Amino acid sequence: MTSKCDAKGMVKKGDDFYELEVGNFPADNSEPYQPPEKTNIAWLMFYMSPNGRTGDSYWKMEGANLYKKMDSTTKAGKRVKSVIKELLAGVSGEEEKLEAIYDYCVTELINSVYGKSGELSPEERKEIKSDMNAEKVLAQGYGNPRNINTVFCALARAAGFDARNTALNSRTGYRFSKVLASLSTTMKRRCVAIPNGDSWRYFDPGGKYLAFGHLDWEAQGVVALVSDKKNVLIQSTPFSKSNDTVEKSKAKLTLDEKGSLTGHVEFELTGH
Repeated sequence: MTSKCDAKGMVKKGDDFYELEVGNFPADNSEPYQPPEKTNIAWLMFYMSPNGRTGDSYWKMEGANLYKKMDSTTKAGKRVKSVIKELLAGVSGEEEKLEAIYDYCVTELINSVYGKSGELSPEERKEIKSDMNAEKVLAQGYGNPRNINTVFCALARAAGFDARNTALNSRTGYRFSKVLASLSTTMKRRCVAIPNGDSWRYFDPGGKYLAFGHLDWEAQGVVALVSDKKNVLIQSTPFSKSNDTVEKSKAKLTLDEKGSLTGHVEFELTGH
């Protein structure tokens, strides 16, 4: 779906402002299964570019900033060391270790977004900050999705994995472009990436109901910026396989003499 409009160049009208004029602007025609509206309509964005950086230079800086912040928030203190020692007691396989860490983050930490009503008081919710370190989150026993991902990253690193905090584009937001030097606009989501041979695996225990090693549909097939000290690690997240999305139903029913049907019905949904 493409459209054209007449746009005059940005004209400086004084020391304080510029003027941009757009004419013959077409109507917005919605189509079935179209990409997000933000990628289909004409839009103008104004943002501040730190130090005038653009392209790889900007994303290298943001990747390094993500790494520095991750390094600070995932340091293994007493609580991280204690939890990982208990979790990995008797566990030898790499996959089993990651699953134990993932399950702990999902089941033992209260998720402020997906938790049950009343689990957290208003005062406790006010204490939640997205930049809290893993030690504090473990001490509290609760946090928001980013906090829980921070704990997963910290525990995985303490277990010897090269886990990295990772910024993600979203299928419902602005499409990623190196030209658009704004992490907060195009990469609002977060997850944890761990090397897997020549590629990366992605984990989001903060998603609560996501299966181990899976991302939700908005974070599949999108650009990921993996935190790194020196290099620009721009990757692409994988899509779920078709056999990961399954619907199962089970029923144990009894039909009595009068024709009444009673029993138990169970539905199991995985993936999408």
